[in-house]
Amino acid sequence: MKRIIKFLVASQAIILIAFTALLIGSATAQAAPQSSTEIAYAKKGKAHHSKRQAKKPAIIAKKTSQSQQSQPNSMVITPAKYRWPTNTITYKIDQTSAYYANIWQQAVDAWNSTEAVNLIPTTDSHPDITLQVTTTQNLNYAGMTFIKYFNTTKNGLHILAPTTSTIYANNCSYFKYTTSERVHVGEHELGHALGLGHSTDPHSVMYPSICDNTITSGDIAGIKQAYK
Repeated sequence: MKRIIKFLVASQAIILIAFTALLIGSATAQAAPQSSTEIAYAKKGKAHHSKRQAKKPAIIAKKTSQSQQSQPNSMVITPAKYRWPTNTITYKIDQTSAYYANIWQQAVDAWNSTEAVNLIPTTDSHPDITLQVTTTQNLNYAGMTFIKYFNTTKNGLHILAPTTSTIYANNCSYFKYTTSERVHVGEHELGHALGLGHSTDPHSVMYPSICDNTITSGDIAGIKQAYK
């Protein structure tokens, strides 16, 4: 039984932080965006002039048995609050470890396989999504995604700005997560970076607590609905 790693739930009270700088060269920065963070424990946001929201990363929960996972249930569409301007989104794996670079790549491939988004690698210093691995002194977290977004919307969803997703390697090692479990953490965090929130379906990779969860039909329906 693995110790549950709590994720930061992204639907509670938020603390608004104002930024004075203006974003230059961005077609989506038509209004002076604000920045917000939801929790006390969060990496300090840099003044990138856009809204910043710290989402709690997915909880790594106790493993469920194969029989529990195979139980049929009606599809629950994973909700979205944000999206990128188009479904072609750049990403950069900011990681020197070949092991973790492969974990992030597997997470990218999993979301690309939904055919709802087209994540493409870039060497640009300002990718849409930065995927990184670091450590934390807080044993409650497996990962974290800092969502930045603009006031402008498309299809009723806020337009995302450059966003960072993180896996906490020391916690994954301390609790002996397998490679596949670490990939699921990456899938969960990347799901947030694409604009998805948490799902109420306990089988969903976007459920607040995950371990063996993979991307479900509800997750696919949610991402396709966001980018239609």
